[in-house]
Amino acid sequence: DEWKVTGAPKAVQHEAAVADVFKISRPANKSEIHSESVAVEGRLTGRLKAYLNGVEISPKPDGGFSAQIHLVPGANVLTFQIMGPGADDVRYESLELIRKAE
Repeated sequence: DEWKVTGAPKAVQHEAAVADVFKISRPANKSEIHSESVAVEGRLTGRLKAYLNGVEISPKPDGGFSAQIHLVPGANVLTFQIMGPGADDVRYESLELIRKAE
């Protein structure tokens, strides 16, 4: 017996999977800042949602984000809450910045 395939093969389209990424680009942890505020920059892609000190981060279409943060003199700890698609998929990251006198 012989098998014959007739007709053109159908193209299979897959939705491009976007990896779940949360990354802080700058400033680095324990950076010394010499101004009253600093831009915190990073990437947030995929199915993740993130909050910085309780405020939701709204990334650009390419996943980049930037948030201007006011700093008090001395140590400042910024807390990120990163939530995945699952109810129990939550993690926390912190960023410590030291504001030095101007």
